[in-house]
Formats: sequence, C-alpha cells, structure tokens
Amino acid sequence: MKNIAIYWIAAGAFLVGTSELVIAGLLDTLAADLNVSLAAAGQLVAVYSFAFAIGSPVLTALTARVNRTKLLAGSLVTFAAGCLVAFVSHDYALLLLSRIVLALSAGIYTVVSLHVGTSLVPPEKKGRAVGTILLGTSGSMVLGVPLGVAVGHAFGWRANFALLAALALVVALAVRMTAKAASEATPSVGSADELPRGQRLARALNGRAVSALGSSLLWITGYSTVYTYISPFLQTRSQVPGGQIGSVLLLFGVCGVAADRWGTSKTLTWTIALHAAALLLLSVAGQRPWSALIAGAWACSAWMTLPVLQVRFASLDSRSSGFLISLNSSVIHLGIALGAALGGIVIEAAPLNALGGIGAAVVAAALPLVALSFRASSAVRAEGTNVN
Repeated sequence: MKNIAIYWIAAGAFLVGTSELVIAGLLDTLAADLNVSLAAAGQLVAVYSFAFAIGSPVLTALTARVNRTKLLAGSLVTFAAGCLVAFVSHDYALLLLSRIVLALSAGIYTVVSLHVGTSLVPPEKKGRAVGTILLGTSGSMVLGVPLGVAVGHAFGWRANFALLAALALVVALAVRMTAKAASEATPSVGSADELPRGQRLARALNGRAVSALGSSLLWITGYSTVYTYISPFLQTRSQVPGGQIGSVLLLFGVCGVAADRWGTSKTLTWTIALHAAALLLLSVAGQRPWSALIAGAWACSAWMTLPVLQVRFASLDSRSSGFLISLNSSVIHLGIALGAALGGIVIEAAPLNALGGIGAAVVAAALPLVALSFRASSAVRAEGTNVN
C-alpha cells in the first residue's frame, strides 16, 4: 500500500508539472484565442512563477500543523479547481487568476509530497521514494508537455485543463486513501537531521551558496526569456510547424532525464556555455535546415543543467541541503518569471530573433558565478571542511 501511495503522489507531480510547462507550447494559439499580444500571454508564465516562488513557501509554513496527507490531497483538489477556472476562462483576467491558484496549489503539493512520500518508507528507502516522486516531474517534461501541446492543437488549449482537472480529482482521492499512514504534521522544508530554520539560513548565506544561487537565477532567467515564447520563436526562426512543437519539447524532457547520471562540476560549466552558444546561434541562424540541430543542442544543454545544479546544492552542506534545494526551487521560479517578463519586453520592442541574443547574454552571465562558487568550495576544502 505504501509503494502504491508513492506512485499516486508521483502521478500528482506529473499533473502539476504539466500544467506549469504546457502553456509555453501553446502560447501563440492562446494569445490568438484571447485576442492578446504574445507578450501579454507570456506574462501568464511570469505570474505563475512569481506566485509559486513567493506564495508557496508562505502557505507551506502557514499550514505546517495541518495533517500532511489531507493537505496533499486538498492541494490537488484546489489545483483541479484552478484548472476548471482556466477551462471556462474566456478573458485574460480570469485565466490570470487561474494561474495564480494553480501556482499556489502546485507549490504546496511539490513541497509536501516529498515529506509525505518519505514518511511512508523506512530510512534506507527514503532516497528511492524521493526519486520516484521526482520521476513524476521529469515525466511531465518528457510526456506531459508534448502530449498537452498535441491535445491543445487538436482540441484547443482549454481541453488540457479539463483533462488535468478530472485527473487531479482522481489522484487526490487515491492519495488520500492510500497515504493515510502519513498523518503527522511535519516541517515544511528540511528533515529531522537538519539544523533549525534560523541556523540553516545563516549557514546558507555564504559565498559558495549565494554564488551558486546567483548562477541558478541567471541560467533560468536566460532560458525562460526564450522558452516562454518557444512556439512562435521556433516557428519563426527554425520553420518548425506548430504541430511539431511538442516533438521539440519532448527533446527538452528527454535530455533532462538523461542528465541525471552526469552530475559533475565540469558538466555544469560546459552545459551553461553550450546553452548560451546555442541561443546566440539560434538568433542568427534564420530559417536554415541546421537550425533544428541548434535547437536540439539548446534543449539538451538547458535541461542537463538542472539536475547538476540540484546535486550541487545537495552537496554544499549536508545539514542544510534540504533548505538550500527548497530555496533554489523558489529562485528558479523567480527566474522563470523574470525571463518571461524580460522576453515580453524584448518582443514588444524588437523582432523575435532578438530573444536568442538576450537570453544568451543572461545565461553566459552565470558562468563567472559558477566559477566563483566552485573556487570558494575549493578554498573551504583546503581548510579541511567537508564540502563538495
């Protein structure tokens, strides 16, 4: 029963991950349907990420004493309600409201799911439980988003949210029924062997962690500047038909999963450098046959970076690793919002191809911070401190 519960929790992670990312692949269709500009449609991504980054830690802390299983199932019910609001939205303001509801419910689910999942298994199996739940998130990139784009092009973008709402209610009921054993109130972040919140914050505010967080913010901001507008960008620059955008998004997800096995310091530096180079080349390649190959290089380099960053934060300080990973999650969503906002400004003032150059510059700015973080780690190791 416990293993079944973890699989259902992973299914919920699949749904919330799909709802966050699928919008980018349908941006041009959605903008045309709501009669708004691409820049305005892109702010649906920015608002979601701002709400996730700022609101979910606050709500998770406020609900710290609520039964974790009930909160997990309740967040999925709220998520389903947000999907239904999106489904019936026929104006921009209502859809914007639905994105806020989805972001807050998804944020709570993302944090609480890991605690419920690990509470169901003995200590020696906690890592496997976390991996299974995170596989749901990876699956949303690999399968959920491409399928969602295909559904959107076939039946309209609203069909995605109707389907997600129905599935979320089923998963919420399954989670509640199979995970009753995890009823104790647990902390919103971290684990029992970590330091108290205040001490974790103090330990996190060091040169290694701050520079690593800065590199994470710049990397995802540059990425989001282009990815938010990926559908019109690829159709304009690389002649990728709208119906094939899902195939490109599938490549993003596959590369992210493959990178789980390649977490090294050099990988982080090289993937960020390749990411910046690919975006720059996309901005000048125009409609040439090899533009699709550059898009593929961008996809692989972009999503090979994320798991390496997570490994980096997990190894910076064993007693505050959970806090650092949680903090990085908020930083990443903040960067997604900033990138969507920056991309909106760019396409209002310049041609679409300018997105690649701007995104490349922001991504490249992360490289000095990566070097600084690893240099600081080397200095600490030289002093005999056990860090990565």
